[in-house]
Amino acid sequence: LSRVPPEAARARTFIGGASGLYSTVADYWRFAQMLANGGQLDGTRLLGPRTIAWMAQNHIGSMETFRTPGTRFGLGMAVVEDSGAS
Repeated sequence: LSRVPPEAARARTFIGGASGLYSTVADYWRFAQMLANGGQLDGTRLLGPRTIAWMAQNHIGSMETFRTPGTRFGLGMAVVEDSGAS
C-alpha cells in the first residue's frame, strides 16, 4: 500500500508507465524477478511462459516511441529489437 495519499498522486503532473503504481523497492524487485524467471517466483507459478513471451513481444510495430533507437514496446515493458542500434 502507498504511503502517499491518492490526492497527492493525482496532483502530480508526469507521464509514467506505472500509471500510479506505488510499491516498495523489495516488492518491485520480486515482481521483476518473477518476470525474469518466466513467471515463477519462490517455486510458485504466477504467470504462464506464453504470457511472459507475449508481454515481451513488440506490440507497436515500427512506431518510433522511444528515444532509444532499436527499442519498441511490449505489454508493460520495453523490447529491444536491435541491440546494435540501442
